[in-house]
Amino acid sequence: MLPPGTTRLLKTSVFRFDPGIPDVEYRPGERAEGVVLSSFRTGDNATHVLVVNLDYKTERTAALAAPAPLESFDATTGKWSPSSAARVELRLPGGGGKLVRIAGKH
Repeated sequence: MLPPGTTRLLKTSVFRFDPGIPDVEYRPGERAEGVVLSSFRTGDNATHVLVVNLDYKTERTAALAAPAPLESFDATTGKWSPSSAARVELRLPGGGGKLVRIAGKH
């Protein structure tokens, strides 16, 4: 879904969904579905991304990939979880999100 104020993820983006997330038509007044990304940059390179579940009633899982290993932030412990993989599975509660970064880019 592309609610007002959002744009489609660029094919050149450092971060991507793997597998991709199917398009769903946005209808004003209906509950939003899908996932939105907001990336953060250092210079010209995206280093961090916030992944948010637009559906505030339903949990969903999304897999995020990048060209280098990823780390995810655990808001409960206040610590980053290191990974040696360039792909992470994210469990997103209804309306919740997860902060992810490329390892070593902080």
